[in-house]
Amino acid sequence: METTPAAPQRLMYTTAEAAEMLALDPEQVERMCRNGSLRARKVGKAWRVPGTALVEFVEAAA
Repeated sequence: METTPAAPQRLMYTTAEAAEMLALDPEQVERMCRNGSLRARKVGKAWRVPGTALVEFVEAAA
């Protein structure tokens, strides 16, 4: 039986929140945002990760 990740509850997450959800280090998530391996937007000096990008990342890793 195939399972799908739950839909995100918010539109955008900080890199720290995304790191917690992905069980990764926040610095690693920031590097992934910078190099494009995790879809994200720069808001001021901080990165924001769309909830849909987290679902896409998990699905691609499965």
